[in-house]
Amino acid sequence: VIFDWSNKILYVPTILASILAGVLVLCEVDRAWVGGIWFVIFFVNVLVEEYELNIKVLLIGALCLTLLFLWLNLLGWVRPFLRFFRSIAVEVNATLYFLVAALGLIAVGISWFRGLFFYVALTPNYLNIQEGPTESGEHIGREDYNSRVDTRDFLERLMGFGRIVIIFKDRKRQPLVMLVWRIKKKAASLEAIRATISVEQRLSPVQARVAAERPTKTDKGEPPTQA
Repeated sequence: VIFDWSNKILYVPTILASILAGVLVLCEVDRAWVGGIWFVIFFVNVLVEEYELNIKVLLIGALCLTLLFLWLNLLGWVRPFLRFFRSIAVEVNATLYFLVAALGLIAVGISWFRGLFFYVALTPNYLNIQEGPTESGEHIGREDYNSRVDTRDFLERLMGFGRIVIIFKDRKRQPLVMLVWRIKKKAASLEAIRATISVEQRLSPVQARVAAERPTKTDKGEPPTQA
């Protein structure tokens, strides 16, 4: 069974960081440092949610940052550059941090509640799409669809998420893309279903040939004699 999560679930690190930041502010930790770290986590979350960041993109980004700092070091501008970012102080009170966390939890809860009434069940014989509180289902034969696992987004994969794409043979129907948690386990289950289908497809002709070559018996239980 595959449940489709909303992209808002990817903001769980920001939600946890907001709760921790609120507690630290109540403990009278420097608000500028807390706000800066929280902003970095939020910024990374936005990148994860909005863009597909594979390993190639991350390596190119790291290389560009390295070249930028080398260039700034040659010009002697590294300290002014870092001082500029240090001057950007994000000072927020604890109430706002907790409010952000509460709104994020509500969004995740709505996504979870929606997933209870929209999910996909995969079996070796058919695909069952359940929609609505009455669980009105749609059965699609295994020959009418194909599926694949998409884990190209490296940061999503680190968080345990990935996407399962269901492609229908009917070209007029849009592919079904589902954001899935614990993608490694789901991918293993999907691979097991594919293996079952493959074994069935390979064994069927063999069994048919064996049955055809097996001698038939007469009513007395003895094989027929040749003329």
